[in-house]
Amino acid sequence: MNPLSKSELIQKGKYFTPAQQITVPANGSISVDFQGYNGRIYGLNRFIIGGSSLESILATAKLINTDGKTTIFENIQLNVIQQLFLARSLRGAFIIEPQTQLELTLTNVTGADIDVNVELAGYSDVQLNNLKAQYECKGASFPKPVLVSTKVDVAAGATDSIAKLSLPASKLRLYRMALRSDSDANIQVKVRYNKYYIKPLVYLSQINDEFKHMDMILPIDLESTTPFELYLTNLDGAALHTVSFLAETYKV
Repeated sequence: MNPLSKSELIQKGKYFTPAQQITVPANGSISVDFQGYNGRIYGLNRFIIGGSSLESILATAKLINTDGKTTIFENIQLNVIQQLFLARSLRGAFIIEPQTQLELTLTNVTGADIDVNVELAGYSDVQLNNLKAQYECKGASFPKPVLVSTKVDVAAGATDSIAKLSLPASKLRLYRMALRSDSDANIQVKVRYNKYYIKPLVYLSQINDEFKHMDMILPIDLESTTPFELYLTNLDGAALHTVSFLAETYKV
């Protein structure tokens, strides 16, 4: 397939951003499904989140197809997903195959209903196939992201509480990170890989400011056999706080 010109793409393509308004019940969960335009293939490259109390909603996203389920992220706070995509799309896309769906499960950890809106942005079938053709012309594969994530409770007054990140077997290249909590101003973090602090002690807001608009100045390759860890400090001596981490990576 030869890539389309810009005018051909505008004529044939479809701008499609599905969204759902969701009431997540108090101390309960709800699942919703998303598909591509008319059930056709879709390249998801951004979650756009609206609503309040997002730190109190835990989210899990899975792609469901004939091969089973592939987890994109699991049991992390909705505000960290909002943070990663505030100003940026992914370099590549998660592919929602024809007639399959993205399953999003939201869990409310409070005693009151919470209303949120989840919108997907990405490439409908014509645009996605055109992007793939452009990469093929360069002898390259269309980027397939891997989101590395974790959620951890940090005890009141804790210093350097360790959270170990689980990595897949394949080598990954790390481009950017986001961290959020239910009390960002009280949380500091160090990020360590291979016994080296790639991020010294900073507030969560500093990491989010660094990667809101830009990638790392020099991306980092991650091996599954090498420890990748967060060291979290809770400046609040009276209360536990929950922290979520989300990173955009790609297989090397």
